Amino acid sequence: MPRVIAKGVLRASVALLFVLVLTFPTGCGARAASMASPAASAEGNPAPAAQEGFSLKQEAQKAFQTGAQFMANKKYAEAIAAFKEAIEADPSFADAHANLGFAYIELRNFREAVNAFRRLLTVTPDNPEKLAAVRSNLGYAYGLNKQLDEAIEEYKKVIELTPGDPEAYATLAFTYGEKGLVAEAVMAYQKAVELRPGDKETLRAFGRLCRENNLFVEAAGIYQRLYEMDREDMDAIRSLAWLYLKLESYPKAIEMHRTLLEAEPGSVGERMNLAIAYERNEQVDSAIVEYERVLELQPENFQLYCNLAYLYGDVKKAARAVEVAKKGLEIKPGDACLLCAWAKALEKLADYEGAIAKFQMVVNDPQWGDYAVKQIDRQKKLIQRREAIKERDELGY
Repeated sequence: MPRVIAKGVLRASVALLFVLVLTFPTGCGARAASMASPAASAEGNPAPAAQEGFSLKQEAQKAFQTGAQFMANKKYAEAIAAFKEAIEADPSFADAHANLGFAYIELRNFREAVNAFRRLLTVTPDNPEKLAAVRSNLGYAYGLNKQLDEAIEEYKKVIELTPGDPEAYATLAFTYGEKGLVAEAVMAYQKAVELRPGDKETLRAFGRLCRENNLFVEAAGIYQRLYEMDREDMDAIRSLAWLYLKLESYPKAIEMHRTLLEAEPGSVGERMNLAIAYERNEQVDSAIVEYERVLELQPENFQLYCNLAYLYGDVKKAARAVEVAKKGLEIKPGDACLLCAWAKALEKLADYEGAIAKFQMVVNDPQWGDYAVKQIDRQKKLIQRREAIKERDELGY
């Protein structure tokens, strides 16, 4: 159940409970009194059967109110006992069945919650809205009990009863997602959004579904919509920054990461991602600046030294690349990435023999070994080329 939807159901249940505590007893008492009047004897006293019925109603109400107080004090086991007592006195007491289900949910006894809501169905009036509410809670309990097929069927029945209810479509969509029925979940979310276009929580749940199932283009569209609704929505901005990086839309990724850093200047992760976005967008100088800033915050992160060493080599600052690689190796001696970065910098300084020596140190590394072997062959060819050029210059042709 998505957090917002689950909270929505639970908020509804708590609200129902307190409304019933405050208003239902008085109304019920009035109805019970009026029911007893026709059966009163000539002396003005209730007939025995009516008197017994009235007593049972009072007993049910008293037990229900006791259960309500236990619920308010989070004493759920005691509340369950009280609600059961109310139901025993009045088996048709719908509100007692409902709150019994909610109490079981609080104790995470989802199987019994399912049973409580199923019994509630048998005493619920044939009213579409009331039936939809009960089936919605039954579906919720099924979902918590990992009975997803049953939950889906209940939510479908809710939609049949109240076809214009966006919450029903959103909850059905989430349950489809939990079941792994992504296409069905997408369709249900689309319907929910169509019915309630401005509902941010439904859009957010829809976006999460798309992200988690690698529907990155669709997810970006949803989070872009959220961003346009609220330019300070940090969840939307953070999601867009990640998605645009994933989609290789580097200018947009840069824009979103810069926006994030304006709000969270101390975020190492976002600054690192900004550096990566700059690097992949071939803005090497900007990438170097951001990596250096991250390095100030994480001076022990040897991977940063590796990235920086390669980038300095790309901008023809090979001596700086060697310096950075050496510093990284002080933190993690023998690291294959740093040794290869050092070797590539030596190549740019035309020190091919030195490069070969560094590459030979990692030929047995499982990740970098094949790369090192190829680079050693490359350095040998560069040496041959250098010797050929030297010989040509010496011979004058």
